[in-house]
Amino acid sequence: MLLEVRDVDTFYGDSQALNGASIAVQEGEQVGILGRNGMGKTTLVHTVMGFLRPRRGDPLRRARDLRFPAGEDRATRCHPRSARTTRVRVADSG
Repeated sequence: MLLEVRDVDTFYGDSQALNGASIAVQEGEQVGILGRNGMGKTTLVHTVMGFLRPRRGDPLRRARDLRFPAGEDRATRCHPRSARTTRVRVADSG
């Protein structure tokens, strides 16, 4: 199992954003997360990445617990809030 999330509950303060969310992704499998605005798609991704801590449940990647990643491990993950911006300049070839 590449990624598994089991019965995750995640909150923003007192507001519950995820209630028993579960997903399993096998290696080589491509998965999309669909839903209307406010349905918890981004919250699920942030919980899996360790940016939000679930109050209940288990986010796992390759059987490694992702709930409380080490600082260095978390800092090396690619995420819009933490990724560095690189400017690329393209020369005119004409």
